[in-house]
Amino acid sequence: MIEVLARPVTVTNTDDGIRAVRGSKPIDSNSVRRYLEDKFGADLKAVRSAMQKLAKAYKPQELAHDTHRLYERFRPTSRRARSGGELKATSTWG
Repeated sequence: MIEVLARPVTVTNTDDGIRAVRGSKPIDSNSVRRYLEDKFGADLKAVRSAMQKLAKAYKPQELAHDTHRLYERFRPTSRRARSGGELKATSTWG
């Protein structure tokens, strides 16, 4: 069990690394990738790059402490996006 955004997430170790678990099976990373591609569309590459730069700018303890605040900078801002529409990247990081 790990904590993500102050919520417990059941995980397991696989040959490909740590994976979240749904039911008794690890969540397929390809399904997660497809979900993100669908939701972020053309912005996915820029969002991923910004998040990686951001993560490298913090010490692990600082990142863990500020996770929710940082998440709020990337989350969808419209009701439409939260209900299944395409997410819009709203981050202000370069």
